[in-house]
Order: sequence, then structure tokens, then C-alpha cells
Amino acid sequence: MSPETQPSPAEERRSRLVGLVEQQGFCTVAELSKVLGVSEMTIRRDARKLVREGRMRSVHGGVTMLPAAAIDGTDFRARSGRHSGAKQAIARR
Repeated sequence: MSPETQPSPAEERRSRLVGLVEQQGFCTVAELSKVLGVSEMTIRRDARKLVREGRMRSVHGGVTMLPAAAIDGTDFRARSGRHSGAKQAIARR
């Protein structure tokens, strides 16, 4: 492989970062920092770049590959309309 086609150390690190998050579903910034041997600030910068590219999601304390519905639950408006009869009966009591 010629030097022009080899990935940069940052690209390799980001690729490993994505691989770790895919494997586990969620990783903390501290965990990634330790495993990859770089500062937490470097992980945060890498994660920000990967989030902008749509390759992962940023959540409090770390990053994930899980879809929003798996983390946040379903939309409130969708949930609020379900079981309305039972909810009204509870409210009447």
C-alpha cells in the first residue's frame, strides 16, 4: 500500500472507535479513551465528527449505535393516545 492510500492514524482510530461502539452498542467517553489510548477530549472530537457524518449517535456520557427509539422510547404523542379509555376510567376514579 502506498503512503497516499493508507488511512491516517486519526482515521484508523475513528474506525476502531466505530467498531467498539458497534460491538457493544454503547461506550462511554472514558472507556473509549482508555481502550484507544488517547485523551477524552480526542474521543469527544472524534465522536462529534462521526455524529456529524451520521455514523453514530451522541448520548449523555458516551456514544451509541442504537436508534433513537431504542434510547428515548416512542414518541409521547403516539403513547398518549393509546389506551385512552382506560386512562379516562382511571382519571374518573
